[in-house]
Amino acid sequence: PVVTTGIAAGSNVSVTGTWTRLDAAKPATATITVYKNGISQGTTTCNTGGSWTYTIATLATGDVITAKAQATGESMCLVSNSVAVTSCAPA
Repeated sequence: PVVTTGIAAGSNVSVTGTWTRLDAAKPATATITVYKNGISQGTTTCNTGGSWTYTIATLATGDVITAKAQATGESMCLVSNSVAVTSCAPA
């Protein structure tokens, strides 16, 4: 998965990203787990080639957001880029 850059600190912040499967023979839907500072905040789902959104209750400047994708029947999660939360708005 990819986490979209430009995340600003605040309350009820929507984190967005995309996911595309690497192998056409694999499932077309994945569960995306969103992490703040390495701690799971919850999950959402995404179809291959599509985008996902997850709302985090509170983000502070310097928090680091990542995401992992796991398709049904897959044993390995794919890890996203890391995005640091900024204090400016728009980020």
